[in-house]
Amino acid sequence: MVSTNQGTSWLVLYSPTNANVAAAAVYTGLNIDAVILATRNNGTSWTVINPSDIEYATTGSVDFAFGAESLTAYIATIDLGVMSYVVDYDVLGTDDNPQLPKNNIAIYPNPASSVLNITVSDNSEIKNTVIYTLAGQKVIETAATSINVSALSNGIYIVKSTTSSGASYSQKLVKQ
Repeated sequence: MVSTNQGTSWLVLYSPTNANVAAAAVYTGLNIDAVILATRNNGTSWTVINPSDIEYATTGSVDFAFGAESLTAYIATIDLGVMSYVVDYDVLGTDDNPQLPKNNIAIYPNPASSVLNITVSDNSEIKNTVIYTLAGQKVIETAATSINVSALSNGIYIVKSTTSSGASYSQKLVKQ
């Protein structure tokens, strides 16, 4: 669903390879936090990917690529370049109000200059943390919850932590 007229009408993009799979991007104008929706039952119910799940990406354009097992939303942001967000078809529900889990990671201080601390709100153990550049390059990988980031160049990074239960959480980091 893409609106070209500030929300008066919408265009739903259907997968060319998976029957009943479709995706939509909802924003009412340029430079508005995007909301992505996906369905695997031809629109009977939709899974909502809220702005908080996609790092509050401010956008005026979203496109989708449909794969065999997932779809990828490409979000043209005004400050981070093009972001991608992958939705596995297995997580697309068929109930009336499906929701994806909230992002339970907390990183502080943010912006950071020397040491970054990471906690998970459900008190699970952090098994692994990887810090990526916006280009997707892995710059740090560790099991520590306090990470020395002083050697990183100033800029924006993505911090992805995986818990011992297998849950993964991501958060945007500003390095000063």
